Amino acid sequence: MNEVNIKTNKFSLVNYLKNYKLMIFFFCLLNIVEIIMSFFIAQQSAEFLNFLTSKKFYLSFQTLIYLLIIHTVRPLNLFIVKNISNYTIQKICSKMNVDIMSRCFSISSKAFSDHNLGNFTTRVQRDPQIIILSFFNIVDRLTMLISDLVILIYIIYLNVYLGLILILITIISSILFIIRNKIYEHNIKLINNIKEKNDSLIIESIKGERDVKSLYMEKSQKQQLSNNFELYDKITIKSNLRLNIIVYLRPIIINVITILSLMLGVYFVEKGFFAISSFLFYNQNYSKVNNLSSILSDINSYFIDIKISTKRIQELYDNYEYELESFGTYHLKDVKGNIKFKNVKFAYKTYKEIPIEEQIKMEKYNKKHKIKDNVPTRELIGTNKVFNNLNFEIEQNSTVALVGKSGCGKTTIANLISKIYTADKGKILIDDVDINKLDKDTIRNSITIVNQNPYIFDMTIKENLLLANPKATDEEINKSIKDCALDEFISTLPEGIDTHVGEGGIKLSGGQKQRLAIARALLKKSSIIIFDESTSSLDNIAQKTIKESIDNIKGQATVVIIAHRLSTIKNVDKIFYLEKGEIIDTGTFEELFEHNQKFKSMFLAENI
Repeated sequence: MNEVNIKTNKFSLVNYLKNYKLMIFFFCLLNIVEIIMSFFIAQQSAEFLNFLTSKKFYLSFQTLIYLLIIHTVRPLNLFIVKNISNYTIQKICSKMNVDIMSRCFSISSKAFSDHNLGNFTTRVQRDPQIIILSFFNIVDRLTMLISDLVILIYIIYLNVYLGLILILITIISSILFIIRNKIYEHNIKLINNIKEKNDSLIIESIKGERDVKSLYMEKSQKQQLSNNFELYDKITIKSNLRLNIIVYLRPIIINVITILSLMLGVYFVEKGFFAISSFLFYNQNYSKVNNLSSILSDINSYFIDIKISTKRIQELYDNYEYELESFGTYHLKDVKGNIKFKNVKFAYKTYKEIPIEEQIKMEKYNKKHKIKDNVPTRELIGTNKVFNNLNFEIEQNSTVALVGKSGCGKTTIANLISKIYTADKGKILIDDVDINKLDKDTIRNSITIVNQNPYIFDMTIKENLLLANPKATDEEINKSIKDCALDEFISTLPEGIDTHVGEGGIKLSGGQKQRLAIARALLKKSSIIIFDESTSSLDNIAQKTIKESIDNIKGQATVVIIAHRLSTIKNVDKIFYLEKGEIIDTGTFEELFEHNQKFKSMFLAENI
């Protein structure tokens, strides 16, 4: 089944919560116990004050024993609640992190190139944590809310007038918090958007620290980061100022009304309408009731956080903002490696980001007019046509090369063959089957690309190799290492093949990274292997060794070489010469050298 169409791929918070429903049940149950204990403490505290002022010392002492027991049991209950929440939060967040990261692999490579790193890392790492923490915080605040409501009801029972004053305080405070939350919701998207850009710049600066240093880019990177944070600070400070006006206006109003209520309470005591013990209880607990609006505001804020973060993650599942990869259902058990392009058209689309302020305006407009369409975050501003009507065939188990100046479409062909990109029109056939009809397993298992700048993971050399073929034997691993001229280098390492290479293979040279990537590809033993200028960083000796290892698999797989050095493709079966997205000539190396002046000039210029 096409992965895009599987309904279970839709992000659903409920599904994650269901998996831990027993833990969540106990968490909620113990929170109910907390509410009961809170009520018991409030009720017994009132009784204690009543017995004490009535000089019923035995009953006062008995009440204190009850309070001692409950105050001893309550921390144990809270301890269990906290540990259950920590365990469940961690488990759900980890599961969500893995699932969302897995989902990212279903997103097209083009969508990755159209968005910054921070855009993905926040959705994978931060948003799940915000959602789950907010959910448990809502339950926690609801517990506090119910406990404080119990106290409010008890105060109303003691004196209805003072109770009504507390309700008035709650209403006024709630209105102020509603205004605050609207300001918060309006600004949080803008703040998140800028933070994503800052995160992306920081990640890229750290990953590219060697280039930053070697090109003496410290000042420019610092200035760019400073400019980004200046904008972030400007918006955040402005937002916080507006929020703080509400936050600090509230206590002024609340404190004035509270003092007036206490004055009224004193009046009631003087006139005999209110017992001293009841007044003392009111004085001791009115602040808790005053927090009702704050608790309600917190709950509302957590719901906003869940709504925004859920929507951000959902964007990864909608096939709208982030275009998803699409595969068919047909499975080829034994891919031979025949490749055909028939009338293929392809163009790169260029997008411009829509300012977040405009997005917010569009969201308000849609909400006002009950429009359910997604608000776009970018708009199409142009296209760059690469292929208009591309036709060619690569026979199975042949070794061919794609040659041409930079920008002629060589790498695009490699990405279309591997379905990293999807053709706009026309057909790409693998063993006479439309590539769009093939399932993911067929394509990913049978086609391998070795990129010019391969990514090496922060693992050992052996672990990096096993990523391509987890079942590979030591003999196969050693052969791939030797074929790619890595054996001599590895023998000099204290830990040998078990040496960690650092993030992105930072401990390796460019040539060593390419050789490791090629060894990884050879170990996978795909039916189709594409070398995208993968020998460009190698010295002549290493290049010769790699050329020999590629020659060794001639006839065993379909090999496509995107050539940087024309001297490396002398022995291929066929060369396709490209110009401006068209194949203008084909033939062996000798044939092209003989009758294609441009090809001959490229080779001679390389060997001057």
